[in-house]
Amino acid sequence: MRNSSTNIILIGMAMCDLIYMIIIWRNDLVLMNMMKECSIPRTLNQLRLDWFLTALHNMLRRCSAWLGMLMAVVRYLVITNITIRNNRFSTPEYGLKVVIAALIISSIFTFFFFADEQIKQIGTWTPDPKCAGLSGEHLVFAQKVNQYSDDRKSIQTRTGLIVEGIFSKMVPCFTLPIITGLLICGMKRSFAKNSSTVETSNKNIRVSRANRTTILTILIAGSFLLSEFPLGIVDLYKGIWPDDQSWFRDFCLNLEFICDAIFSVNASVHCLIIFIMSSQYRRTVWNLFGILKFWKSRNTSQIAAASSSY
Repeated sequence: MRNSSTNIILIGMAMCDLIYMIIIWRNDLVLMNMMKECSIPRTLNQLRLDWFLTALHNMLRRCSAWLGMLMAVVRYLVITNITIRNNRFSTPEYGLKVVIAALIISSIFTFFFFADEQIKQIGTWTPDPKCAGLSGEHLVFAQKVNQYSDDRKSIQTRTGLIVEGIFSKMVPCFTLPIITGLLICGMKRSFAKNSSTVETSNKNIRVSRANRTTILTILIAGSFLLSEFPLGIVDLYKGIWPDDQSWFRDFCLNLEFICDAIFSVNASVHCLIIFIMSSQYRRTVWNLFGILKFWKSRNTSQIAAASSSY
């Protein structure tokens, strides 16, 4: 079975997208429940969980977008070194390192963005008499910025938005067209090399697989560009002009909603499309589940052996 760095990065993206969509679904259920007339306010521990999941959502979305760009970069490195026997860029270990590095750096970004927030009590809530089974007062908590960042217009908040817009969205989006062009050129060079070094029967199969993976990489990178580049502009706008109340602010809010919808659609379907189109990706996924089953059966046998020894 053949593994590659591209497949590992694809699996990392799929896991980020899966958890990201689960968090969105869970938050929608919570919001629907809170809209009920006799809904009890969220407790302190529930709000802490909400805060953690919001931070995780932020980290995974950024990481998934970065992995889309990094996959294009890694794929370019692979096809430009395709004649090298020990191409380290194509190994699954290299792909795993890329995924881990993206997760760590994205987590650092999220930590600085959410470190200035804390949960405070803002009042009490008394249920309406018609709310059967509810009585007494319930504490009401809310997520607030701390004393060092007393509002959303603070230097720290504005700096965070600008940094997010530039490094998390604008820079990758400006990089993607360049990498995409290089991928297309590299794909043509790869075809030329294979035509002179591989027999015709094997050449068609190998070139077809390589081109399919490269095309999938270009499509995923393009979908990232479509959903993230406008959000980079919105983040820069919020960071530079936080007090603006013009029509452009409403336009940015609508644009943000549209881009979020596009990203959600990408997160929902692109891993399924890749699973259908890429046989190497399918084999990598099956192998991953095979490893999990192996460790599960191994642990079960060890427990059984330990029990029989008593």
